[in-house]
Amino acid sequence: MKYFFTAFSVICIFYLFPICAQNYKTLNEKTIKWSEGSGWISYASPGNQLYGLEISIEGTVIFDSIDYNSSLVIDGYEENDEGIITVDSGDSLTINGDLIVEPGGKIIVKKNAVVQINGNLLNKGLSSLGTPYAGGDIINNGIIFVSGDYSQHAGATLTNGDSSIFTVEGIIDENKNYDSENSTLPIKLKSFTGVLTASSTIELNWATAKEENFSFFEIHRSVDNHAFEVIGYITGTGNSNTEVEYNFTDDTPPFGLLKYRLKAVDIDDSFEIFQSIIIKNTFSNQIKAYPNPVSNTTDLRLLVPEKLSGNINKVDLQSTCGRMLYSQTNFDPAIDKININGLKEGMYILKVTYNGVTDILRIFKSQ
Repeated sequence: MKYFFTAFSVICIFYLFPICAQNYKTLNEKTIKWSEGSGWISYASPGNQLYGLEISIEGTVIFDSIDYNSSLVIDGYEENDEGIITVDSGDSLTINGDLIVEPGGKIIVKKNAVVQINGNLLNKGLSSLGTPYAGGDIINNGIIFVSGDYSQHAGATLTNGDSSIFTVEGIIDENKNYDSENSTLPIKLKSFTGVLTASSTIELNWATAKEENFSFFEIHRSVDNHAFEVIGYITGTGNSNTEVEYNFTDDTPPFGLLKYRLKAVDIDDSFEIFQSIIIKNTFSNQIKAYPNPVSNTTDLRLLVPEKLSGNINKVDLQSTCGRMLYSQTNFDPAIDKININGLKEGMYILKVTYNGVTDILRIFKSQ
């Protein structure tokens, strides 16, 4: 009898405190809400605290608040019992709130998969309980869009594949030393500014108030909220307790809404990415419509500068009262034309949008 009681106790403990990760999988290619149990195979909804759970997303899944909690948390019990969300190729996960990747948590976004976070993304660092183990882990081979801020703490990792897109609309704090009391940041940034010059270059200027074991800066640029790319490097002073000034010139900035940011890299390859600045490189008076005035017998065409490469994002023709008369996306100036036949004699407004910047031209119609 005593033996039966002991075995029964072990079984109860096993089910009350599982030591192996449970698997949750959505129904194939369905559109579901995270909280709906009917959308998951074999299990009810996994909830919003994913401790040691393995989640597989197939289809379109939307996470809203659960019990008034709008955060989705991925966590693990220990190093060998991670909490994992995998978003399969071609599928999507939308989180209407924050995503928090705790130590032992991992999210894997496969090729052509999309994760949209309508909130903040927090990638936490080393565990502070017991023996430290790896921090949060984000592996992105698809598309991750964050409408809020992105924070990355010490020990956490973010890996973006070659064809991936990682876009953050808010502030990026990718500071590996954030949680480490015994380490120092490579630099203390005092200022960062940029200006469009009369020669159509962009001059970036910044200053550090302090540097310690600092190696170099990477200068990053993003066009119209697309992924950042490295456009240059500047060697740091190394060690300094006084202000040090730096500058960099972008000699060939594209037209459009441009973002610039600095990545400071230490001699041990730890780094910090600072908040971006926005500079608008307009193309005012550089796009010409011809013929202008235009008659019923000819179509309206656009002549663009060589620097404006590729298709124009959008072309709109409106009346002076704002009535839409013509609209086309992905307008190719080499072959596309605007048919104005049938419009009354008078003035019209042509709006040309390219890389997030819009220019306005006045078009005159004659008979």
